[in-house]
Amino acid sequence: MSMPFSPAPMIAPTVQAETDTGTEAPPPIEKYHVGPQICYEGLYPDFSRGLAKAGADVIINLTNDSWFTLQPWVWRPFEPEQHGFMTLARAIEVRRPLIRSTNTGVSMGILPDGELLARSPTREEWYGQFTVPIPANPPLTLFARWGQWDLLMWGLIFGVFVWHSRRKKL
Repeated sequence: MSMPFSPAPMIAPTVQAETDTGTEAPPPIEKYHVGPQICYEGLYPDFSRGLAKAGADVIINLTNDSWFTLQPWVWRPFEPEQHGFMTLARAIEVRRPLIRSTNTGVSMGILPDGELLARSPTREEWYGQFTVPIPANPPLTLFARWGQWDLLMWGLIFGVFVWHSRRKKL
């Protein structure tokens, strides 16, 4: 299955969605379930994880990157790029396509494996049209299913290593 991307039909239904923390079922658009994110929600892994667990087939991130330029004498061109690529990581973690629409930053279409379909320039007017393939009932990744268990695992391995090294000295 695939869904053509055009800014107007995708954004209007997404803005009307009523979800708070990614725990409610995402709103359907036709036969797809959309997981909406607003700005910095795309930077929190657990937020995207909640959308995937709630059944989102595709994640749409609406972002206002203009605040990076509130002070024209302090323009840092890397910040919109960094914000965009941090959002890209969420698509890979939950293996869902992600469409990111910004006003002055980096708008892009991202496949579940992290491949960029299209990418806008920063601080320039841009219109992109591309087809986003949406898998039917995508499976949950280990991250989406279990969360940040890897930190616990590495802590446990480190603890065993420390315990074992102290035990050898005695």
